[in-house]
Amino acid sequence: MSVMTQFVREGKRYTNYVYLSLARTNKLPSLFYHLEQEKNINHILIVFDNDDAGITAGEAVIAGLNNMGYKGIVEIFAPPSGKD
Repeated sequence: MSVMTQFVREGKRYTNYVYLSLARTNKLPSLFYHLEQEKNINHILIVFDNDDAGITAGEAVIAGLNNMGYKGIVEIFAPPSGKD
């Protein structure tokens, strides 16, 4: 199930959100590119699998956001264990 599907189920307007699906942990530069292009993004929800690759990717995102001086809200969600 996608994040957008979950938003609809919760009664949230999915059109109020920008959604970027990386589909692999090696595509993190896409996130930083979009943040550079869209300066008005002020809230990020990071969702990766709760496995070694997902944990490492989450740490890389946080480091990258810190390096670029991102000042918005960052939330991290991970399933209890393993893949989502």
